[in-house]
Amino acid sequence: MPEQIHLAYINQTNQHQNMLVSWTVMSDYTRQEQGYLEFAFDYIVYYLSHNYVFYMTYLLFSLWITYVFYTACEKNARLTYSDIPYQGDYYPYYNTEESRCQRERQRQRQKDRGMVATSHVKSIICCPANCLCSAIVCPVRSLSRWCCCYAVFISFVLPCILPLLFPAAMYEFYEMERYGEANVSYVQYCSVDPYQSKDNIFTSKNDDSCKIKSVKQSEFNTKHIKRKMFTTQLNNLAVNTRYKYTVGSARTGWSDWLEFNTFKPEQGKTLPVTFAIYGDYGVVNHQIQGELTKILSNHPYDMVIHMGDMAYDLSSDDGARGDIFMNQIQPFAGRVPYMTCPGNHEVTNNFTHYTNRYVMPYEQSGGTPLYYSFDVGDIHIVSISTELYHYSEYYTQANIDWQLRWLANDIKASTARWKIVFGHRPMYCTHDMHDYPGICDREPLVLRNSIESLLKDNHVDFYLAGHLHNYERLWPVYNNRTVQKNYVNSQGPVNIISGAAGCQEEKDIFEKENNDWSAYRSNRYGFGIMTVYNNTHIYWKQVLAKNGHIDDEAWIVKDESI
Repeated sequence: MPEQIHLAYINQTNQHQNMLVSWTVMSDYTRQEQGYLEFAFDYIVYYLSHNYVFYMTYLLFSLWITYVFYTACEKNARLTYSDIPYQGDYYPYYNTEESRCQRERQRQRQKDRGMVATSHVKSIICCPANCLCSAIVCPVRSLSRWCCCYAVFISFVLPCILPLLFPAAMYEFYEMERYGEANVSYVQYCSVDPYQSKDNIFTSKNDDSCKIKSVKQSEFNTKHIKRKMFTTQLNNLAVNTRYKYTVGSARTGWSDWLEFNTFKPEQGKTLPVTFAIYGDYGVVNHQIQGELTKILSNHPYDMVIHMGDMAYDLSSDDGARGDIFMNQIQPFAGRVPYMTCPGNHEVTNNFTHYTNRYVMPYEQSGGTPLYYSFDVGDIHIVSISTELYHYSEYYTQANIDWQLRWLANDIKASTARWKIVFGHRPMYCTHDMHDYPGICDREPLVLRNSIESLLKDNHVDFYLAGHLHNYERLWPVYNNRTVQKNYVNSQGPVNIISGAAGCQEEKDIFEKENNDWSAYRSNRYGFGIMTVYNNTHIYWKQVLAKNGHIDDEAWIVKDESI
């Protein structure tokens, strides 16, 4: 059953809450798009990768075939010659064991000298092996009888090595065989007494307290795989309540039970809510996985915000890398709302894998799959796409203008106490690289010229970003100038970069002097935690992936009158 499940939060009121649930399964293997030999090769390598007995049997068979062919060539190369003198000379020949090519050349030289040779071919293999040996061995003297053995080795033994060399490429075939035809069509969810033991909560799938809801189904294809997407919205959930849910159908079976907690009722003008925040998180070198899973296992965080660059990349290996990543984040993405924005590593095929795998509540906010907004109590959170400015093959100035108009209308319409905007690329940074010089001079300038004044004029409190694989907290800054060196009644958005979650590109080292508006920076792996306590105080900290210790922290304070 599908394991690629994530939650997206939509909205909250005093009476009810809504949760968006989406998941992915894989459908039939599209054999017709492959040639027979390609499919057969995939099939063999799949079993070599996932069946130890088959692997060992195939390996032993390959070695035996190699030995048989070697023996055939060996026997085929044994020539017995009679020692016959020729005119004016005597040239002795002894029974020796040599390659066919060398022996034939010697025999030809004898004929040229008037000698007669008799050949006796002995072989344990009839025509096919002998012919193959003759065809391969004789033309190449230097390789001799080993030519045949090399050819057999490459044909039979090499596939045994391929699963070890390309493990990720084998994943897609495994999953397709595992799931077969996808027909998942329901989500089942139940409210749970918070004081009831987590064990033995459900006695059957037909529990009267449980509801079954049908889902929307869509499909997107890659080269060899069809993926079916299932989405449903759970409406009118009770506040401060634990729910358990499972997805599937009677025909295909059900997934494991997962659970999530709805938010507490509003306390005053805002909710006490905690976010885990990071960007640039991959399948390889995923440094924060252990610490984040440990912390979220007890549900201390209400939401996760992932600021682009997932898996590195979601589309790699025909989407197999994305499948691995979605399973990797399920311990928390299936239990707390997992809110995202696109990064540059999601760009393939116009962000197809991103927009299909991460179903965000864009319709509710009038946005698009690439940008949206939502409210949590008195907090207004906006996700934007910074990639519109960098991929002209997909986006024109009109696309940029549409997002800008939507962003302006969305922020102006919000009366929330706190306003937070996040995107993938930063508006300010002090990082620089030898292989990418000027990254903090050119890229942020494009974004600043577009949205910085809009954020400041509408009293946005934070702009959060990733993209750079390090951490940096800035003083309130506007128009490339430090506004103040504290966070009391800030006169501009607080810019924070937290892109050190861990990926295959590893860490980015700071290679230029600190700027005046840079308050703290670090190139240690970690992720951010933001806690909105009330309508006057927000606490921010960057914790280390290694041990969960605090790397950096700050309080952001706003007077009641503002």
